[in-house]
Amino acid sequence: RRGGAASGLDRKMRGLKRGPRLRACLRRIARALNGRSLSELNVRAMSKRCALCGVRANTSAEFVHATMHTPPRTRPRDGCLMQRHRVDVLAPSKLRRGMFTYLKRDRQSVAMFLVYLGEFDAQQLYVPEAYPSMYAYCRSAMGLAHDAATRRIHAARYARRHPELIDAIADGRIELSAIGLLGPHMNDGNAAALVALAAGKSCVEIRQALEWELGSNRVPQGAKRNELRGLLSPEVQELLDRAHDGLSHTVAFQDSQEVLRRALTLLVEQIERERFAATDAPRECTSDGDGRYIPAEIQRAVQKRDDGQCTFVSESGHRCESRELIEFDHRVPLAKGGETTVENVRLLCRPHNH
Repeated sequence: RRGGAASGLDRKMRGLKRGPRLRACLRRIARALNGRSLSELNVRAMSKRCALCGVRANTSAEFVHATMHTPPRTRPRDGCLMQRHRVDVLAPSKLRRGMFTYLKRDRQSVAMFLVYLGEFDAQQLYVPEAYPSMYAYCRSAMGLAHDAATRRIHAARYARRHPELIDAIADGRIELSAIGLLGPHMNDGNAAALVALAAGKSCVEIRQALEWELGSNRVPQGAKRNELRGLLSPEVQELLDRAHDGLSHTVAFQDSQEVLRRALTLLVEQIERERFAATDAPRECTSDGDGRYIPAEIQRAVQKRDDGQCTFVSESGHRCESRELIEFDHRVPLAKGGETTVENVRLLCRPHNH
């Protein structure tokens, strides 16, 4: 007994006869208290409904159930979700009903997210926010991992062309990962048939069904081949073998990683020479460019200053992180009297340069 709290609980339990029901209620109350006093359970909540499932607290067990879902005033509101919503006191039927309710909401939320993501991507609204692509926006601004961002972007683009996929995601016929398998093979004529083919199947079953329906030569087989050589085309395999043979006196047998490292090093040096006039012995910039021609000295200085990265900055101060499709741009256009100098030339990615 603890003052009025215990007397209030007694009034609720006076109508219970001795027997299994009373013992069950006492066990649930003891488990729900979890070391707290009765006064901390906020007895006034006995006439209220549960905030999670709407059950009215008419009995002692339901009182504890409603109290656990309505956190006491002494407990912090910013606790973890499992502390704010105690589902271990729910009846099995209510637990099952709530589980399927949230599953339905999750599927509908994913479907609507793909709709909004597809429209955002189609209008290229990431460009004003200083992101070069939808992938960069999902990674940085939305905090999605690489796989999650790639999967959702591809799914949103396929779903924008084939709205049947949105309905299939919303009602649970297919999962998000299935769109990546179906999308490359879908057109206006077979979209509905492919959705029906993949309904209720796993990714492995969908891949097998596509092999049977469309032919094995049209289905990606990359997931079945984990080794590097199995992922290469015959032409690339032949080039890799020739490189192995030429480096056999310095590189260990079948060390593909070292061969690729050397090949990519040479390729990157060649690309930087062509794109940014990179050299081991650069000359100092002694003159400005003439017209749209940008001298090699200015290219090297701008590339070093901007670190090979797009310099577009949004209104919020975020700088574009893209290093792809980098182009030289005049801050003050030549048509408005701008000059080809290091100060007036900058690096921009293609989306921010057009």
